[in-house]
Amino acid sequence: MPFDRGSFSFTMFEINGDIPENFAELFVPVKAGTLDSVTSEVQLGWVTGHHLLDTNIDEATIVRGGAYNLILRQAVRKIPASLLNALCMREEQAFLAANPGRDYVSSKDKKRIKEDVMERHISKMPPALSGIPMLLEPHTKLLYLGATSQTQIDLFVDQFYRATKLEPIQLTPALILDRE
Repeated sequence: MPFDRGSFSFTMFEINGDIPENFAELFVPVKAGTLDSVTSEVQLGWVTGHHLLDTNIDEATIVRGGAYNLILRQAVRKIPASLLNALCMREEQAFLAANPGRDYVSSKDKKRIKEDVMERHISKMPPALSGIPMLLEPHTKLLYLGATSQTQIDLFVDQFYRATKLEPIQLTPALILDRE
């Protein structure tokens, strides 16, 4: 993950409130599910900072160098666009062959074919995994988030607050300079 090696971009936050003693336990009820449970709907959940499959969340597994290291994992099953288009075209050709005298497939039939293809093939696709890593230094109450896009930041803040009831406040250069 980005905090382990190489270069990375991050956003800084300050935690508003006291970090509870049972911080690690707060993430257990909202940890990421199994890969078998991933569907075409995005599944969000927390994993340790080790890798996107490590759902064994406890004090020993999330503390690294005195900081809490977790990842908000997103998992979804998708059919790549080129494969979906090819599967739909194959089904449309079969539809035309089964219906002599038809020169085209109506948009209504195309929609039904696409839905059928998705339903039949989505479970065969491997889950696509991505994550938003974070480090939280409990003594300074500073949180470092391995994301800079506003969409990812908003998603993270929402999920972090749901798990901890702590509000991360984004630190900007102007805000930091005003405090000094």
